Amino acid sequence: MRHELAEPTAFAIDPTGTIAVLTGTDAGYGHAGVVVDLTAAALTPIPLPTEGVPFLSDAAWSPDGSTLAVVGGFADGAPRTFSRHGLLGSP
Repeated sequence: MRHELAEPTAFAIDPTGTIAVLTGTDAGYGHAGVVVDLTAAALTPIPLPTEGVPFLSDAAWSPDGSTLAVVGGFADGAPRTFSRHGLLGSP
């Protein structure tokens, strides 16, 4: 996964140990982080839906693993949260 990011800055595995998130400065791939479903047969990175953000500086899961919070170079300076299910493209 490192080749997707110029400089990884955060790594977070959800409390169930089934999803990993790696964030960092953008390496020209249009995203600043990847999500990996660790239960899949192959580790396929899924871009975090943060295109246009030059970097993500931190990521953390909620205690129940339902939500991911990320902090980074958003124009308004506010953190963003993502649903666990939304990250994997399921309802």
